[in-house]
Amino acid sequence: MAVDVLPRVTAYLDQLPGRIDAFPEAEVKYSVVATWLEGQDAAALVDCLPTEVHPLLEREFPVTQWISEVHATTIYLGLRERFFTSDDAFVADALGRNRTLLNKPMYRILMRLLSRNRAAKGASVAYSQMHRGTELSVVSNDAHWEVSIVHPPHLVPPLLGRCYATALRAALEVKGYQDVYCKPVSFEPECTQLSVQFD
Repeated sequence: MAVDVLPRVTAYLDQLPGRIDAFPEAEVKYSVVATWLEGQDAAALVDCLPTEVHPLLEREFPVTQWISEVHATTIYLGLRERFFTSDDAFVADALGRNRTLLNKPMYRILMRLLSRNRAAKGASVAYSQMHRGTELSVVSNDAHWEVSIVHPPHLVPPLLGRCYATALRAALEVKGYQDVYCKPVSFEPECTQLSVQFD
């Protein structure tokens, strides 16, 4: 079957050495991808994404299985282009999906066990439970965090950086914090920086 890959996906992959096979060391748990695909017509993406990601669209995997971060990002960008009218709409949907994911018992218990003083370290630990080959670190000044996600060059496009911000917001909301604000500060090829404020 011929595949006419979406231009935004092609532009993303063109930046990566090895394109769809780039950075095999960077992986994400399938549970994250499954959360993004839930309720979407995954079959509608088959004709517009590279064949390497088709297995992720055509069948389910164990939620704890590690999969390529590049493959996951390819799917996220496909979802954005196929099912959303704007980047803002996609990011708003990401917030809801991250709330759903982080409210699952395993993640909710992890977040609630952490004290306020340990929440910043807990964010790094929680991230490492879902991602490997990239690293999240937090510089904490009580209710203000500066967050850095270090990753291979161009792995995280700015749109996904905005979605990472929604994940941090959702995690802190699950922990019980109010008035959480999280926004991207900069998008560098090898580092995405976010600013977080909460009460």
